[in-house]
Amino acid sequence: MRVLLDTSYLYGLMEAQGRFSDEQRRFFSEHEVLLHVSAVSIWEMRLKYHALRASGERKSPFDPAEVVSALESWG
Repeated sequence: MRVLLDTSYLYGLMEAQGRFSDEQRRFFSEHEVLLHVSAVSIWEMRLKYHALRASGERKSPFDPAEVVSALESWG
């Protein structure tokens, strides 16, 4: 089974530092799962990372280059 992670799920995965919940691990172990991330999600994260709120704070705390590196390190 192929699973495409959407941008919001990817944000949650980054916040959890790549750790899946017990329920998610159970699902993955019961099915042959290949996780995929769309280039569009990385592009969306890049837009939010470079956009600023009125306060000057970034709309996203995650640098897209760090996201790609983290995904590669998690396999």
